[in-house]
Amino acid sequence: YYPTPPSVAERVAALVRVVPSAHRRAVRLFDPCCGPGDALRQFADSLGGGETYGIEIEQNRAVEARAALDHVIAGSAFAVRLGHEAFSCLWLNPPYDQDDGGKRLEHSFLTTISRALAPGGLLVYIVPQARLAQSARYIWTHYERMRCYRFHEPEYAAFRQCVLLA
Repeated sequence: YYPTPPSVAERVAALVRVVPSAHRRAVRLFDPCCGPGDALRQFADSLGGGETYGIEIEQNRAVEARAALDHVIAGSAFAVRLGHEAFSCLWLNPPYDQDDGGKRLEHSFLTTISRALAPGGLLVYIVPQARLAQSARYIWTHYERMRCYRFHEPEYAAFRQCVLLA
């Protein structure tokens, strides 16, 4: 479990601007690996709100997340049926690991959960910088207006992470 540092959530929120629209549906923010919900709650609050949704596989963190987020499911994000294009923002800080078949979980989360992001929605993808190469083709063909930022020190030293906004 590697939570998003509060300083990173704050910096990401500073890069995002909510554009008012007469045609906009409800703002729904989703984190399929929400932990205790702190990062998504901080991000949503910084943007001025929105309905927050999370999934957390570890039971104790799921209980904590229920206190922080509007809607939380305790379980695996891969076992939940998600509505296509249901969310305005996908906050994705997946486990940095391999599944039982040897595939990288970062890429599996990205390719499986992206369908839940509405057209024109925002992807916040937090991964070790070296893992971006594996997902580059997928990101290039499914997203636009990409920006990538390296974590600041001292946070960068731990896992050499970056944040991709698309």
